[in-house]
Amino acid sequence: MPTITLEDSKGKVIQNPREDQIRETIFNIGEGIDHCILKVEGKFIQTAGKKNELFVEADLGSGAMAGDRADYSPEDVYQMFMSFLNDDDTWKDHFTTGSFSGPSDFSRSHTPTEQPQKPKFDVKEEAGKALQQEGRYVARRQMRRGIRGVLSLITGLFIKNKLRK
Repeated sequence: MPTITLEDSKGKVIQNPREDQIRETIFNIGEGIDHCILKVEGKFIQTAGKKNELFVEADLGSGAMAGDRADYSPEDVYQMFMSFLNDDDTWKDHFTTGSFSGPSDFSRSHTPTEQPQKPKFDVKEEAGKALQQEGRYVARRQMRRGIRGVLSLITGLFIKNKLRK
C-alpha cells in the first residue's frame, strides 16, 4: 500500500486519509487553513487560496504543473484530489501542459497573470464605511440641533434681559 499523507497549513498531518477527511480539509481552506497538500509516494497535489477562489498545483516528479484557473470551487478541487489519489488522469484536464520548476510558496495568494483581477468586496470594510457615514450624519444633525438649542437659549435670555430693563 502506498504512503499517503494529507497535510494542512497548520501542520496537521493525516496518514492514509479517508475521503471525508480530504473533503473536509479542502472545504476548510479560507476558513481556518490556507492550503493543503496530498502526497502519494513522492508525488503531490496541493491547493490554496480563498473559498471558491482556489488554485491547484501538482508534481508527478518531473516538475510542478499549475491549474488553468485560480478560482476553482472546493468541490472541483476535491474531485481533482480524488482523481489524483485514485490514479485517474482526469484531474490533468484542469492543468496546463507546461511545467515550472522551483518551490511553490503557498503562504501568499496566487493569481495567474492571464486571469483578470476580480474587484474585491469586503463586507466588513463596507459596513464600517457605512457606519462611519451614518455616524457623521448623526453627529452633524445632533450638532445642528445643539447649536440651534444654544442659540434659542441665548436669544431667549437676551430678550428676557431686555424686557426686565
